Amino acid sequence: MLDRRHRDLRSDTADAATLGADLWLAVSNDGGDTWREARAAGPFDLATAPNARGLFLGDYHGLAASGLQFVPLFAQTTGATTTNRTDIFARPLDAPTVTAARVYRSSRPTPLLDAEARAAFDARVSDAGIRVLQARGRLPHGMPPRAGGEAP
Repeated sequence: MLDRRHRDLRSDTADAATLGADLWLAVSNDGGDTWREARAAGPFDLATAPNARGLFLGDYHGLAASGLQFVPLFAQTTGATTTNRTDIFARPLDAPTVTAARVYRSSRPTPLLDAEARAAFDARVSDAGIRVLQARGRLPHGMPPRAGGEAP
């Protein structure tokens, strides 16, 4: 069984003061050919996350299993004051919830990238995300790019 946790902006609205985000859990029982996806948490306002050269929730996350439940461990914004903008949460998800979720078929996997190519790819994706958020007025212009090995 494969799993993937990711955050996305499906819950975002036209309100420029907020940035609606969710945490999703995707599970595959066939080596990644098909995936079932379920919302694990959210929506929450990513715009209230601390800015550490980009919105930063923290780097504590994981996934455990307890019986027939998945238990994602993740960081998200709290909606609280600026003294405690994020916190760590664990939210059990019943396997039937994931089983009943939307199923989608993945494209054929691409070959794994070597470390240098992966770092360059990650930097390009990060830069693209920054440009999108800047264009939407969610981040200030002038944030330094990461591409080309530049320090963030």
